[in-house]
Amino acid sequence: MRIHHYQVKERILSLARQLTLDYKGRRVHIFPDLAEDILKQRHRFDNIKAKCKTKGVRYGFRHPATFIVTAKEGGEKPRCLRHLKRLIATLMLLWTTGLLQ
Repeated sequence: MRIHHYQVKERILSLARQLTLDYKGRRVHIFPDLAEDILKQRHRFDNIKAKCKTKGVRYGFRHPATFIVTAKEGGEKPRCLRHLKRLIATLMLLWTTGLLQ
């Protein structure tokens, strides 16, 4: 959501820190915008995100730009892009053989 007035944005962020927000029984989190350099770091993972999405592998980010791949047992934080590619290949192999559901 884009908020055009700085004071309104700051008030919303302040209230979000103070209150618990729920919508239809689900918790809602409000965060400030990410800086442009962090967005660029996260965009480096676009190809890998697309592969994960097509295979149904859960993924996400930890702040600021740490890519996390999650299996049912928990998450693993890759050390570098090469390690991430190996991790995804292993998850894909486990998934295709039926060992990972």
